[in-house]
Amino acid sequence: MNSFHFDFETRSEIDLRVVGAWKYAMHPTTEILCMGFCINADGVPAIIHGDALKTPIPGIADMRMVAHNASFEFAIYHCLLHKRLGWPKHSDPKLWSCTMAKAAAAGLPLDLDSLGKALKLGTVKDLDGRRVMLRLSKPAGRDAAGQVIWDDSPEKIKKLHAYCLTDVKVEKEIDAMLPELSERERKIWELDFHVNTRGICVDTELCVKAAGLADELTTRLNTQLRRLTGEAVDKATQTTALKIWIEKRGVTIPTKTTKDGALKQTIDKAAILNLLSDASVPKLVKDVISIRRQVGKSSTAKYIKALDSAGPDHRIRGVLQYHAAHTGRW
Repeated sequence: MNSFHFDFETRSEIDLRVVGAWKYAMHPTTEILCMGFCINADGVPAIIHGDALKTPIPGIADMRMVAHNASFEFAIYHCLLHKRLGWPKHSDPKLWSCTMAKAAAAGLPLDLDSLGKALKLGTVKDLDGRRVMLRLSKPAGRDAAGQVIWDDSPEKIKKLHAYCLTDVKVEKEIDAMLPELSERERKIWELDFHVNTRGICVDTELCVKAAGLADELTTRLNTQLRRLTGEAVDKATQTTALKIWIEKRGVTIPTKTTKDGALKQTIDKAAILNLLSDASVPKLVKDVISIRRQVGKSSTAKYIKALDSAGPDHRIRGVLQYHAAHTGRW
């Protein structure tokens, strides 16, 4: 069976890091800038883009598809190449392979750059090309009519193609070096593939209402905060203003040691608990930091994240990361 090593470069009006691979791939503004590929280990890497993407690679339906973080490539292939451009359906996990999954199972770094360095590859990731890719992947701005402006500079597009080809070469070298998943792990990865492709149904109506209640409560708490601080702190998220106000009340802000060994003032979760349990802290200060604690709760943020990630069918896909811990669990 032939192996198809490939990598997509894409752009969209929405942020991949916010919505996740599947909602990104489903969005109508998402498009493929180019696809780098190489057939088999001895093949010559090539780029296709533009109208060339409308013509499927001959025999691709029967090839072993290989990518780094294959879940993203699968989402783009399925939503854009297959559904939008008519390429053959390629949804059997037995015909897919992920070099990131192989790296995870071997206890190696997952990102392509760190993994390449760990394996001492002859080809290294193009970091300058990555910077160009990040610029081209999102709108450069909007015109007076509100229409999106894309950066289509020929020089940058050329660098993007070179970057994509380098990634394909790196992925191909990694695939050749890393051991295949064991028979048992391969079955687990294929199950993971099915679960992440099917997704998890979310009650988006509940999320909308819960997020609305959270906003209402936050507004009420910030109004109370302004009253208690005499307008010195406008919002509970204004950390610097809050620290200054607390110190003016004669309260010492707790510190923690940073990675470089320096001491830094903080009003994080642990610091707030420390202040609330300190009998010497005035009640007014405790009332203020209690508001900070309530506004800062992460539980309400999950409703927004669910709404950001859910597709038009109210399902969130790609929520599990295979072999995320060294023990092999998600």
